[in-house]
Amino acid sequence: MLVSEDYPWGKLLREYATYCAVGCINVAIFAALYYWLHGMTLSERFPAATAWAIAYFVSSWQAGIFMPVAICLLCFFTNSKCVPNVFYDVYSCP
Repeated sequence: MLVSEDYPWGKLLREYATYCAVGCINVAIFAALYYWLHGMTLSERFPAATAWAIAYFVSSWQAGIFMPVAICLLCFFTNSKCVPNVFYDVYSCP
């Protein structure tokens, strides 16, 4: 069961909001990278596809590597324990 005494609605909604916020940040980073790379015209034949592929790779790497580290650093500086997060599959502050 997703909601129980050990995992109340408040914690579930807080983690879901964090998940949505992180997703919005990742999409914003992708869009900014795509816009910047598309303006550079990296490929004469396929400028949009080249910009999309590079932006997707970089933003996916950033989402998979940087965000979990940032969350754990936030927990460290706020003196919280990092615990597994249900939605983002990383660690979050309790």
